[in-house]
Amino acid sequence: MWVLCYLRLLPVAVMRAWFVLTVVVNILICSVNAYVIDLLRYAGVPRKWTQVLVGIDCRVFFALAVRLSPHIRIHVDESYQKWSDIPLGSAMVLNHTSFMDALLFVALSPWSYVVWCKTLMKASLRKIPIFGGVFDRVGHFPVYFNSSADNDFSVDRDRQAAVMARVKQHVDNAKPIALFPEGAVNVTPRQLKPFRHGSFKLMIDNKMPIYYMVVVGNAETWPGSAPVGGFPADIFVEIHKYNVDYAKADLDCASLAAAMQAEMQKVVGALYAKMDAVGTKKSN
Repeated sequence: MWVLCYLRLLPVAVMRAWFVLTVVVNILICSVNAYVIDLLRYAGVPRKWTQVLVGIDCRVFFALAVRLSPHIRIHVDESYQKWSDIPLGSAMVLNHTSFMDALLFVALSPWSYVVWCKTLMKASLRKIPIFGGVFDRVGHFPVYFNSSADNDFSVDRDRQAAVMARVKQHVDNAKPIALFPEGAVNVTPRQLKPFRHGSFKLMIDNKMPIYYMVVVGNAETWPGSAPVGGFPADIFVEIHKYNVDYAKADLDCASLAAAMQAEMQKVVGALYAKMDAVGTKKSN
């Protein structure tokens, strides 16, 4: 099956079914493992280390979920920035086009990075059946939005203040954080949505080194509007460092967000050109 998927000789429906099967099986195993690992807290294992073990668990099974579906071909270009050179106490900014984004990010991240990396995520995602509990067990930070409306990003200030105190402690301990500043899945992936400013306040306040990972193709294999993915696609990934001068007097959240969005948009355009070229070659 792996070989047939790799060669893309199967009907699309079959390859999608295979993708769904491998993702569901691996996520189920990951979730059960995370539940068992979390119980170690009651045996005296510090929560910090149970979170590390759950991070390793996620890294293993997310990677398996991705690698077992070779009709989704992943091309990672580290010529601009090598993962191994990224310090732990940094911010990683990502574009958000698909449910595949988080799966791929964890699958590609180095072990020494991903086990410490946390993100800010909508609190309601913790209610997802079976897998939702993993978000707390790995130590991600919830965002308490006031509304479930797509374009309403206002938060419960009191509840969020307590969360941001924990985020500050995480960053002060030189641990990485990954952020999706678009705030939600972008249904027009070729054009980035405006970046929310709150993520950049965290970076400025803590003078964090900033890196970004741009991915195109995730929306083709798992469209944001589709409940499940698995369409054959080529995914292109680049990692870059964003050079920011924190000593600039006029640096603020709005200017940093706008400048970074503009830079990432150029990379998005270049990667879509690569993806389109691959599609043209196939059609020829």
